[in-house]
Amino acid sequence: MDKGSIFGEMALVDNLPRSATAVAAEDNTIILEIDQSLFVYIVGQQPAFALTLIKTLSLRFRQQIADRP
Repeated sequence: MDKGSIFGEMALVDNLPRSATAVAAEDNTIILEIDQSLFVYIVGQQPAFALTLIKTLSLRFRQQIADRP
C-alpha cells in the first residue's frame, strides 16, 4: 500500500471480523487506529472522508472483478 492508504475499513462498515492482516514494510511506519464510534463520527462530520472511503471500496471491488479468470 502507498503512503496515506487505508485498510480495515470493511470491518468498520459492516461490523464483521477483519478479512486481512497488515504488516508494515518500513520501520517508523505510523498507523492511525480508528474504532467504530470514531469512524461513524468522522463519516457524519466529514462527507469528503466518506466519499474517499466509498471510492476506495469501489476501486478494490473493480480490481477483484478484473482479476477474475
